[in-house]
Amino acid sequence: MRTILAILTALCGADNAPGAASVDEALRFSASKATVLVFVDTECPIANAMAPELERIHRDFQSKGVRMFRVYAGPGYDPPAIDKHTEDFGYTFPAVADTDLGLVQHTGARITPEAVLYDSEGARRYRGRINNLFEDLGVRRRAITEHDLRNALEALLEHRDIPRAEVPAVGCYLPKVGGASKETLREDPES
Repeated sequence: MRTILAILTALCGADNAPGAASVDEALRFSASKATVLVFVDTECPIANAMAPELERIHRDFQSKGVRMFRVYAGPGYDPPAIDKHTEDFGYTFPAVADTDLGLVQHTGARITPEAVLYDSEGARRYRGRINNLFEDLGVRRRAITEHDLRNALEALLEHRDIPRAEVPAVGCYLPKVGGASKETLREDPES
């Protein structure tokens, strides 16, 4: 685990907002029973719509030994932008700026919002959507019927297999590792 931590710390740099978590802290898996990295974006309406549920998940699982971190991927996330987003959406769990896209590369995350769940050994146990509030882009459900991240957390904490270790997320594309902009990816996700 130390090797993974060292590699990711080097990949991701340390450009975080004042008071925000460092990449090193976010990847200290043994510090908790589980660690959740949630990729968010200041401008993605689907990610922003998930803010209340993400706060509820944080509140419900923090006392059970789960640490959560918001990950802002891309070079455009400076401390004031993250601070404003934190205030605007009432986030109380820490943020990490992934300016070099090292976390995107390591986790395989492609969409915001997308959650990646690790156990205390640093093994990835889940990657995917938070829930099924959005059936597709622009198609919002009246009621959530599947709570994918919650279900994965509960299974992990109860030492059960996670039935769906990967569930496709719906939202805005993250910057592509290797230089493509978010706008390019939004127009052509296969590029």
